[in-house]
Amino acid sequence: MAKDTIKNSTNEIDVIASKMSFSLESTNKGLALFLDSLQKSGFYSSLPAYQQMMSILIQQKKWADANLRIETQPLWNEIAKNSDNIYQIMNAYSGIMDNLRKLSINNLQKNKIKQFDNKEKILNYLKKYSEFSISELSENLKMKKKEIKEELEPLIKKGIIERKGKGKTLCYKLKEISRDSRKTP
Repeated sequence: MAKDTIKNSTNEIDVIASKMSFSLESTNKGLALFLDSLQKSGFYSSLPAYQQMMSILIQQKKWADANLRIETQPLWNEIAKNSDNIYQIMNAYSGIMDNLRKLSINNLQKNKIKQFDNKEKILNYLKKYSEFSISELSENLKMKKKEIKEELEPLIKKGIIERKGKGKTLCYKLKEISRDSRKTP
């Protein structure tokens, strides 16, 4: 029964991973199309012109203010309003893209990757051996005992494995599999 639970969990994980891969591919295509449209629009290449326009406008605003040209104020207000609207849109996209660019495997928190790898190692070990101690797992999987204990707790709560014995004789086993079927590493 425990092996069936592991198999079902693995199958469910595979289905979720497959759906997620499809979603990621779709998202990547959408981002690539968005980037392509920005590049083709000349958006990025117009940056120097906008920088020059900004410098000129700042100089013109200083001149208008110094010469008390209040008749130009409605135009300055419209420029500021349009600029603010563009800024809000660009800033929102900038925040989103900043978070998305941090999703690179190189930027993920190392401990999150390590936790995933550890869980996979333990699940694979569970599939191969029906009973084991923390020391045995630590030695064979090259993991710290504390990490193993943290990974085992959810498996115990889900009823996939159970504790057997106490103290130095404490070991873990797949539920409903006898000790006689134990394989050794």
